[in-house]
Order: sequence, then structure tokens, then C-alpha cells
Amino acid sequence: MSDSRESERGSSGKPRGPEKSSSGGPYRGQDRPSSGKPRPDSSRRYDDRPQKSPYKTSSSSPSKGNSSGFDTKKGVSKSQSDSGYNERGGNSKRGGDSRSGGGARGDKWSQKGEKDSTKPLGKAPPPADKSGKKIGKEDRPSDEKGDKREDKKHSKEVKSAAELEEQWQSEDEKKRKAEEEAKRIEEEKIRKEEEEQRRKEEEQKRLLEEEIKTVKDYQQECQERYDTKRKLRERNQEAAENRPDESFFSRLDSSLKKNTAFVKKLKNLTESQKESLTKDFNGLNLNKYIGEAAAAITEAKLKMSDIACGVHICCLFFQRYSDFSNSLMENWQKYLLSKKDEKITNPSKYRVDLRFFAELLSVGLFNLGKGLNVLAGQLSFLTLGDKEEHNNLTILTSFCKHCGDDYAGLLPRKIRLLAEKHGVEIPRSTLLPPERQKGCRNLLGEYYQSLCKHLLMDHKELKNMERQNRRILQSAIDTEFATKHFHAKFAVSGQRKNGR
Repeated sequence: MSDSRESERGSSGKPRGPEKSSSGGPYRGQDRPSSGKPRPDSSRRYDDRPQKSPYKTSSSSPSKGNSSGFDTKKGVSKSQSDSGYNERGGNSKRGGDSRSGGGARGDKWSQKGEKDSTKPLGKAPPPADKSGKKIGKEDRPSDEKGDKREDKKHSKEVKSAAELEEQWQSEDEKKRKAEEEAKRIEEEKIRKEEEEQRRKEEEQKRLLEEEIKTVKDYQQECQERYDTKRKLRERNQEAAENRPDESFFSRLDSSLKKNTAFVKKLKNLTESQKESLTKDFNGLNLNKYIGEAAAAITEAKLKMSDIACGVHICCLFFQRYSDFSNSLMENWQKYLLSKKDEKITNPSKYRVDLRFFAELLSVGLFNLGKGLNVLAGQLSFLTLGDKEEHNNLTILTSFCKHCGDDYAGLLPRKIRLLAEKHGVEIPRSTLLPPERQKGCRNLLGEYYQSLCKHLLMDHKELKNMERQNRRILQSAIDTEFATKHFHAKFAVSGQRKNGR
């Protein structure tokens, strides 16, 4: 091959042009590549497509000193280029003489080309424009791309129209349901608010009715009690003029058995025996048993509910027997306090007895002046001698509750506020004038002030005791924790020593 290339060059070193055969075609030596193998027929396989050079070329022109005649753009010599040696290594200017001169080789090469041309091609090469430049996706005609995009867009639009319609309907349905739900919630809220408001109004109305009923009931109760006391007082005041004579007592039963039985009943006086005791009293002559009857009444262990019956029986005795009032007062003084520092042996009985005595005084069974002095003395003994320990608190509170209006002009705070709120006038006792009620009210007020100071001092002591107990408990907890920590530390140190 080196000899053939040297023969192609001239004396000056420049490559000679391709020599033509006598028939006008290229020599047979140019019919195959330098490797000696037959060259495929590029004209039949690749048609007239522009081919890319297998060599990397420079855009700059060859230098002036390059006298080799080698075409860097095409990658071949000028002689090869002039003779039709293309970029793919094939001879596109090959003629009939070359094939005929090739003999069996030319036929074999052409057969191989025909055989290869029948093989299915792979992926189709990208299209090219007139200049041979490849056309990419971006360089394709816009009308072709637009048609495909329009088809896809149209299909999407056609497909999405039904979907949008369904989506709009579902959104409208959801919106409608949400509006209905919001409306239902709002209506439920309004209904609950109305029910709550109506319930509050009904509750307020009920409470108002209860308050009015309470104050009205108290008003009616006070009025009935004061009317009863007033009638009894008037009857007792007229008793001295209306007492029966000796002829009346001669018609009554004076037997010892019945009289002593009646006196024994008075020792167990109860409200349930009121009618039977009244009936027995009306049929007996008790002139010889007045002192025993008075002692039995004062000795009886009554309850608060039995006082009304006791007052009724005492009034019957007082209206019939003139000596009963003095005998009853003498027996009362045995059970009431006589000294300031005297200790009450039975506080529960004394509480009932104090009220019983005050009720008898309010109905006129005793002389008002003498009776008030005894009652005032009892209240003084209870309050002045008990301003530090307040052991007589239950006795005084019971007296204020049941007899405070008669002797001190007191009303329950709740009733007083309700009466002022609803404009209800509470009837007041007419037993004592307000000037005389003031002394008893001041005595009870001083006791109340001392009670408040006592309670504050007890509360302070309880707080200090609670603080001290908390401190002791905390110190005990700390001591226990320290003891446990010490024992644990000692146990760990012992284990370490045993391990060594």
C-alpha cells in the first residue's frame, strides 16, 4: 500500500489526482478500502442522504504550509475526493468498468449489498431538511406539532367537559349540603339559645314566685301567731273578772285518783295530748293540786313542738285558778339561772324552758314588769358571763329565732331583704314598744361582736396550727428521705468492700 500511495504523489510531494481508466471510470484499486475488503454499496444502502464526516474537523482553513493536499473537512486527500471517494469510504462514481474489472469480487460485493438491503432497518433516522440538517422535535414544523397538540387538547377538553360538569354538580351538591348543615347548626344554636333563655326566664320566674311565696307565708304565719297571742293576752287580762265562783267547782270531779292521774300526764306533756288534756281539765276540780300541777309543768321535758300545748294548758289554769300564776313563777325560778357564773346543768332543757317562759310572758300569764325583769336577768347571765368561750350560743340563737321579734324587734335577714325587694310589709309584734326593745337588742349585739372576734381568733389559731403541722410533716419527710439515702449509701459501700 505504501508503494501505491507513493506512486500517486508526484515529484513535488503533492498527491496526484485520480487516474481514469480507458473506459472513463476509476481504477479498480480505488474500488475497496485500504483494508483490502470490498466496500459496501453506499449508494444503494444510504440513498442520497448527507453523511457526516467521521473525522473532527476544524473550522479554520488549512495553513499555508500544508502541502500534503489532505482535505481536513472531508478527511481524504484531494485525489480521493476528486475520484469520488466519499466520506463513508464508498466510491459513488463507480462505473460499469470498475465492476466488470472487479470480476467475481464485484459480483460478490453487489450481492452482499443486495442481501443487506433486504434486512429490516432499525429505528428510523430523524428527518432532515433540504440542506441535510437533522430536524429535532423543536425544529419540526409548527403545523404538524400544532395538529397533534390540538387533537390531544380537543380530546382532553371533550373528556374534561363531562368531568367538569360532574365536578361542578358535586361541588354544588357539597356547597348546598354545607349551607344546609350550616343553616341547621345555626338554627340548632338559635333554638338552644332560645331554650336556654326560656329556661333561665322560667327559672327566674320560679325563683321569684318562691321568694314571694316564702315572704307571703312568713307574713301569714306571723300574722296568725300575733293574732293568737293577742287573743290569749286579751283573754288572760280579762280572766280576773271572768273566773268562775265556788258553785262551778262543786259540779266538777274532785277525786284524788283522777286529779293525780292528770298531774302525772302534765309531766309528759306533748302536742298530741292537747285535746285529751283539755277535756280532762274541763271535768276536774284542781283547787288542791295547783302547786303540783305548776311543778309538773316546769319539770316536764318539753320539745320545741310541745310549747304551744304547754302555753294552752297554762292559759286554761290561769283563767280558772287565780293562784296558778304565782305558783308557776316560783317553780320557774327553781329551774332558771340565779347567778351570773352559774353553770347550766342541762342546756337543751334550759333552751326550751327559756322560750317557754318568754311565750308565757308574751300572752300575759305573768305580770309584764316582773316577768321582763326575770327575762332580762336570764339574758344578762347568758351574754355577759360568756363573752370568751360562747358556750351559750345555741340557747341565745334559739331565743332570737323564736322570740326575737317580741323582745328585740329582730327579723330574719333573708325575710327582711325579700320583704324590701317585693314590697311586702311584715307585721310586727306589739308586745313592747321599740324603746324597750332597744336594750335587749344592744345586749344581743354586744354578744354577737364578741362572737365574731372569737371566731377570727380561732381561725387564726387554726391557720397557725395547719402551718406548723405542714412544717412538721415536711421535716419528717426530709428525715425519712435522708435516712433511706444513708442506708442505701451504706449498703453500696458494704457491697464494694465485700467485692474487694
